[in-house]
Amino acid sequence: MKNRIATLLLSLACVVLCSCTGVLCKRPVGDEPVLLDKGRWNGSWTTHEGDVMFTRVVDPAKGLVEIAMISLEEKEIKMEKRILQIRKSGDWLWASSKEDSEANYEFGRISEPDEEMIFWLPKAAAFIERVRKGELKGLLPKDSEGKETGTVVLDALSAENIKDIEAGKWGNVFAWERPMVLRRLKPAK
Repeated sequence: MKNRIATLLLSLACVVLCSCTGVLCKRPVGDEPVLLDKGRWNGSWTTHEGDVMFTRVVDPAKGLVEIAMISLEEKEIKMEKRILQIRKSGDWLWASSKEDSEANYEFGRISEPDEEMIFWLPKAAAFIERVRKGELKGLLPKDSEGKETGTVVLDALSAENIKDIEAGKWGNVFAWERPMVLRRLKPAK
């Protein structure tokens, strides 16, 4: 679960990415920013493992949410902060984020929060296959030995690409079976 939380916070809500695979995009995913309701998005949340995440809307019109994840590690308590861009395409909400030093965004699908917030992460293998078949434009980075790293960097996801994903044209490109579920601890201020 910590790897999924880490991946999420780097792309959505992210601590430290522990694996070397992932799906990145050169631009935030989604057609337009979501107008955020602070009452729904501000708050504190917990995972089933006890990690805590705080959310605070920083710009409702631009769909920007600041998140802070606090986790208890073996030797220390860690806190990571990020800004998520919440955007929509059709009925789906997307969350994109990047580290200040990174050029690319990590992303995932997100539900609008109520008493729970749910994140689904993309499956790298499914997106790699789409790039290999020429259905998506992107790069497959290689390591110093010339082997693919298992990461894919997409040029962008167009409105048409997103419709194809929503319609299931490319099959199961998200980890639907392993969502990250956050439960609200405390009402928004």
